Amino acid sequence: DKWFRVKVAMTTFDADKGTEKESNQHILLSAMDVRDAFDKVSSHMNQLGVGYVIPSIAYQKIVEVFPQDEWQVVDGQEQPKEDATPVEA
Repeated sequence: DKWFRVKVAMTTFDADKGTEKESNQHILLSAMDVRDAFDKVSSHMNQLGVGYVIPSIAYQKIVEVFPQDEWQVVDGQEQPKEDATPVEA
């Protein structure tokens, strides 16, 4: 799989003020291609029930991914544990 960064622009309505608010989120996900990334994010966003647009999808060159439970804090910095096994990127 390849890694993609998907920008999602969401529109929410503030009923108290009667205004719309736009906000952006970036989602990093593993997918086979751009279409697969689009389909995965669309499926997720449709479950949330908010208006959204996907203005961009960018391929990311990611070499290794370590599961969160395989990290440790050393001198105030997070680092992979010595026996950590990376997920195939």
